[in-house]
Amino acid sequence: MTHNWTWRAATQPATPAAAVGWGDTALALHARLLALSAEHQSRLHMTAGPEVLVVLGVEGDLPWISGVAYAAPSPLAPALWLPTAYEPTMAHDLLAQALAHRYGAGSYLLWHAPALAMPLQRQVPVSPSQLAHFAAQRQGQRV
Repeated sequence: MTHNWTWRAATQPATPAAAVGWGDTALALHARLLALSAEHQSRLHMTAGPEVLVVLGVEGDLPWISGVAYAAPSPLAPALWLPTAYEPTMAHDLLAQALAHRYGAGSYLLWHAPALAMPLQRQVPVSPSQLAHFAAQRQGQRV
């Protein structure tokens, strides 16, 4: 059985718990992370996918740069992370269950545009070595 659903503006935008950068914004977010002190970096975690960088932490520690968007766990389904400015028209717990059924247990970022369902359980602490690894992966993807 399939259900049709869409995105709408969030009725109550959530407090950001992740910064999400796509494409050039992901590269700018990476550069901002490099500029942070080691102590500040130690309070953040990150994960990445093709063309996207997600940095997780408390709102006051998240890097704020032009073009970045923000996400937070749904108060109705904490394993489901959503954009702070948008929400799905389908029940959050049903979407979380569908993602767990399809991809396995864990937390997932569900994004509106571009459409994405990304596991968050592979996040690593932000550190110079992890930032270098991210940069090396991006260089390998660009021809």
